[in-house]
Amino acid sequence: MPTWLSLVRIQSPAPIFYMYKKGDKVIIKSCAGDCIPAVQAVLVKKIESKDGWVGWECKLIDKEEIRMLKKEWSIPYEYPEKVDTFVYEEDIVKKITRRRKGKSRRNSKKKTI
Repeated sequence: MPTWLSLVRIQSPAPIFYMYKKGDKVIIKSCAGDCIPAVQAVLVKKIESKDGWVGWECKLIDKEEIRMLKKEWSIPYEYPEKVDTFVYEEDIVKKITRRRKGKSRRNSKKKTI
């Protein structure tokens, strides 16, 4: 006999919006703790589980950050071969955006004499 909870169907009001996509440059933190500094990475492949968690396979970018992780934290990365890692989506701090060149305020005003 089904319960009333199994008969209720919840419709999602809108499609799910994904914040990140393949190829995005992001800053990631370690799930091991806040003492390990955040580093830059490029997202390679999205992995979604049936349990509800979302993660990304990614590659570390900055050679100096990789060297620091290896030296200070004994994490076995080697640039450029062994820089692959995995990160949960909640451990992505922010997306790195490129600055766009625009007109400066000084040049935008025209002088009238």
